[in-house]
Amino acid sequence: MSSELRYVIGTRTERGKQRLFKQDQQKFQDNPVLRYKQVVEELSENLLDIRNNVPQKSEKFISVEFGQLKQTLLDMGQDYQTYIMDHLKKDAKNDLNSLIDEMRETVQELKKPATKLETLKKNKMRYQEVRNKQDQLQARLIPIRQKFAYITDDSNDSNVTELTEDEKNKLASLDEEWNKFQKGLTDAN
Repeated sequence: MSSELRYVIGTRTERGKQRLFKQDQQKFQDNPVLRYKQVVEELSENLLDIRNNVPQKSEKFISVEFGQLKQTLLDMGQDYQTYIMDHLKKDAKNDLNSLIDEMRETVQELKKPATKLETLKKNKMRYQEVRNKQDQLQARLIPIRQKFAYITDDSNDSNVTELTEDEKNKLASLDEEWNKFQKGLTDAN
């Protein structure tokens, strides 16, 4: 069995899909989109190899016709490619929503008026915690943009639906939300 066939057949099960996602995770920590790109490119190459293979093979006096198997493998590969892009879109959307929600909730929590000394101390500690974590929050902006850039890139061969208007608006207002977050932290101090 060729490596291309094993690769595509390995995508039949959830376990196989997760195994392909988990390959070489160490080098993908800096750029999370790189992992998706690599899997899509490998899958595209394997599908191209399968597509270019002759659907009939002769062995001595026996002629084997595997056109139906070839088409099944191509369909499985296309389904897996769609699965990868849907997973990336869901992941990017969750990251975007969670970051925006976290920024809004933090500012809202810190701007609450403190009527008791305990509340004031709690807000002060929360403010310091958020200030210490501010670089981590800002570092989440770039991977989110990279994921959405790859989703909307026309060069990948997947059939992903366009982003919704809500997703486009949230992505476009990400810098504005970050500025509001920083201004809200300054106001809360």
